[in-house]
Amino acid sequence: MLLKYFLIFSLSSLQHYISGSVYASYFLILLLFILIIFNLLNIRYILDGKLLFKFTKSDILIVLFAIAVFRSYVGHTISASSFIYYLALMILMTSLLKIDVQKKIFWEGFLGSIMLILFINVGLSFFGMTNNYFRPIFTGNIRLLEYFGIGLKRHGYFIFNNFSYYSMLLSILIIGISSIIEINRIVKYFTLVLSFSSLIILDDRTAVFALLIILLAKPFIKRVAPKYFLYIFISIIILPFIYYLIVINQGSINNENTAVLSSRNLIWVQFFVNYRPSFAKFLIGYGFLGQTLSNISSSYAYLFGNRGTNQAFIMSLHNSYLQYLIDVGILGLFILYRIIKQTLFKIDSLKIPEFKLLLFFLLIFGITEMSIQINNFNGFYTFMALTYYVDFKYEVV
Repeated sequence: MLLKYFLIFSLSSLQHYISGSVYASYFLILLLFILIIFNLLNIRYILDGKLLFKFTKSDILIVLFAIAVFRSYVGHTISASSFIYYLALMILMTSLLKIDVQKKIFWEGFLGSIMLILFINVGLSFFGMTNNYFRPIFTGNIRLLEYFGIGLKRHGYFIFNNFSYYSMLLSILIIGISSIIEINRIVKYFTLVLSFSSLIILDDRTAVFALLIILLAKPFIKRVAPKYFLYIFISIIILPFIYYLIVINQGSINNENTAVLSSRNLIWVQFFVNYRPSFAKFLIGYGFLGQTLSNISSSYAYLFGNRGTNQAFIMSLHNSYLQYLIDVGILGLFILYRIIKQTLFKIDSLKIPEFKLLLFFLLIFGITEMSIQINNFNGFYTFMALTYYVDFKYEVV
């Protein structure tokens, strides 16, 4: 289980980081081949009647995103090969998770694979093997340390997708080994030290602040009742709206706030200024990469010209909930809300409140990054694994 998810996470991360290159295509093909092999190996468990394959309400998200990807292909935003890749990945990865969550050592293997990536990355860094091995990338000073007068360059790792997504993976590991699985105390503290140190070096403030909120509010989060989740969900998703109203009221954007948010707020403002959907588009969205299909991305592409024209053009809205709105519409947002609320209810029924910590981390992380989105492999399939696991446990009980 550990090596299985180590291969899956490693290949998906490497493929994402060097997307568009020849090597990325090799990693992509290898990833799909490995997923096919692992799925075939799982068939014997189904045929023997040891494990069950069932559809759950969480699969509605897969259907929504499959439709969104198809619409993106029809709209000429992605190629036929990209359409086939996303569709195959969703089918193969979710079918694998459906079976694997029923195995006793699932979370040990799932989280252990992230731990192994961490150890390998730190080890390779001592020998100068970083993300620059595949593709050089500009790195500025670590802004978290600059607050304390320390000037150091941020650092990427060898098995790497980007600063935000790898930081998210480490945060998932920290929450997991702190609350979900039991491991040797020495290994646990060693892993925590390496993880926190890596988070600082990566300098993704969203992951750091979201993780701190989860760890500090841990007792409260564990007691959150499903009936109050609507208020929490609304409080999280309206933050960009509140920011936009403040900007409109003041008539300008504060440079200091822009720096703090790494220009994400500029993207949000452009979204609200240019988002003029028809009723149908508001209901079901524009399709995958809706910012491109709606032409909104062209209004902020110039802000990120140093990252490459194509990447700037399709750059996400850096907010999961705005991205849901433009990709799969208000219907998609409502379905996400319902799935999480029902998952919280089942978590309370099963008396496993520690899994709420992962859920709320993904929700908070989504304020300024992609979290429960198919173009964030780490976040989306962690979420799907969690919901499948809870659904399975609930059915057994």
